[in-house]
Amino acid sequence: MIEFARSQYDYVVIDLPTVWSKQAKATLGDVDFIYLVCNPELPSLHLTRKCITCLEQLGFGSDKFGLLVNRMSRKQELGPADMERVFNFPIGKVFSEDATAVHRALTAGKPIANSCELGRSLIQFGNSAFGIQVEEKKRSVTGLRLSALLSQS
Repeated sequence: MIEFARSQYDYVVIDLPTVWSKQAKATLGDVDFIYLVCNPELPSLHLTRKCITCLEQLGFGSDKFGLLVNRMSRKQELGPADMERVFNFPIGKVFSEDATAVHRALTAGKPIANSCELGRSLIQFGNSAFGIQVEEKKRSVTGLRLSALLSQS
């Protein structure tokens, strides 16, 4: 199935359970890059540390996998820098907790709006993960003629 998807699409994203699952074990050899996703709760952090060790033992270097922290709030006892010390591994991206935006998206059956911080963060991550360059929009003066601009000086 993965081979077929790769033949049809530029990018294939597979959401798998832990690296110990049958699906992950069958898939790990075919991936280009792995993102481990964890939450800032203690059980998730513990499992993530084990997953990092497992991937390193399987021969995956830090250039083959990255770490994402999901649902990070300002109330968390451990911050990203603390987590990096616990994991001895850099965090690639931190997504803030935004229960309101997630609830709105779920009830509307739509993606998270890109007008909120979480939505902008997800778009930025997606663009960087897939190497998409986004040009910043240049502000332009509309509705003014060049002669009007020159005559005001």
